[in-house]
Amino acid sequence: MNKGKDSEGFGWAAILEGLVWACLAAAVIATVYVLMQEPEDGPPRLWEAPLANYRVLALAASGLAGLIGVVCVAARGGGPGLFGMAVVLNVIVACFWALRFLLVP
Repeated sequence: MNKGKDSEGFGWAAILEGLVWACLAAAVIATVYVLMQEPEDGPPRLWEAPLANYRVLALAASGLAGLIGVVCVAARGGGPGLFGMAVVLNVIVACFWALRFLLVP
């Protein structure tokens, strides 16, 4: 009976890892898109920007994945593979967008 509980826990861990990687991909793609499409004179205001949805997507995806990842790493450790690196990259992207929203009008 313990084997069923162990495999169920492994299933949730795999789903959470997949979610963290998917959010990282979405955040990186949105970040690259926004940085490539922004005008040279700086970003327009958030409420005027056609790229605002992508900026918010990048912040939300990386923030959510960073939070989930940090909780997973704190609960069970980094584990094998590159999951810990995905968490670190999500936290970096989330910090970049949070600072950008705060410092650049």
